[in-house]
Amino acid sequence: MLTLHYTDMSKQAAGAKGGPDSSKCKGPSLPVLFGMFSDNQTAAEWLEWNVRPDGRMCPQCGYKYTRTTKHPSMPYYCSECDKRFNVKIGTVMEHSGIGYWGWAIATCLLAIHSRAYPAHSWVGIWK
Repeated sequence: MLTLHYTDMSKQAAGAKGGPDSSKCKGPSLPVLFGMFSDNQTAAEWLEWNVRPDGRMCPQCGYKYTRTTKHPSMPYYCSECDKRFNVKIGTVMEHSGIGYWGWAIATCLLAIHSRAYPAHSWVGIWK
């Protein structure tokens, strides 16, 4: 499992005034991030560790004792509410068509460079 937590990256990239300074950023570069998340499974594990740091629990009912399944897109099952779920359920990632890999890269970039990437540049709208 990867040991790089997104809060560690944002603290590492913080400048002297408390905000990230894009010219002195010490976070991982884009090629390093691509190497960290070489496949969707690695990215899913990293996202799970960052989204639910206290351990996996059901996003619908909050039941902590869940189990894994062999379902490809919903690998976890809650026996309390009888529902399947994945890492993205219950987050802003839930209804997107973006895979774990894309969300992991975007989360890292936003945590490191939150002021270096204005919101309009992410959606392609330029003033």
